[in-house]
Amino acid sequence: NFRGLGWSPGAAYLLPALLLPMGCMGLVYGVAWLGNWGSFDPEGATYLYPKWWYIIGLTTFYAFGEEIGWRGLLVPQLARRMSASKAAMWSGVLWAVWHYPVFFKYDLGGPPLAYGMTMFTIMVVGSAFFLAWMRLRSDSVWPAVVFHSAHNLAITWFDSSIIPDALTPYLVSETGIGL
Repeated sequence: NFRGLGWSPGAAYLLPALLLPMGCMGLVYGVAWLGNWGSFDPEGATYLYPKWWYIIGLTTFYAFGEEIGWRGLLVPQLARRMSASKAAMWSGVLWAVWHYPVFFKYDLGGPPLAYGMTMFTIMVVGSAFFLAWMRLRSDSVWPAVVFHSAHNLAITWFDSSIIPDALTPYLVSETGIGL
C-alpha cells in the first residue's frame, strides 16, 4: 500500500534528523583534527561549494530512494511481526549488507576491508535503531530521509576537508571507529 509508507511530515523529528549526523561527524572529525590524526584541508573544504546544489539534490534523491524501502516499507512491516528493537536491528543488518558490494567494487582508500566493513556495519545498524524509532514514532519516512541525506552530505564535506595521516582512516569516515 503506497499510502502506508509514511508521507506525513513528521515535523518534530526533522531538526534532530538534520543535526544529529552533522553533530556526530563534527565531533569525530574535530577530535581527529585536534589530536593531529589528520589535518584540516581548507582547499578541500571549499572545493565542493560550487557543486552544493547538485550534491544536495543527488544525496537527497538517493536517500529518498533507500528510505522508502528501508524505513517506509520494511520497518513498519517488521514491527508488526516482532519488537521494534528487533525490527530496527534486522533492518540495519539488511541495510549494511545492501551496501557491501560497494566495498568489493571500489577501492575506498580506507582501512583494511574487514575492519572497514565491520565499522560500517556497526555504524549502519546503530543508525538503524534511531531511524526506526523516528519512523515508528513519527509515522513518517521524512525524518529518515533527512537524516540519511544529512549524513551523506556531512560525510562528503568532512571527508573532503581532511588531509589524512596513517591513522585517520581507522578513526573517521564511514569505515572508521569514530562514527
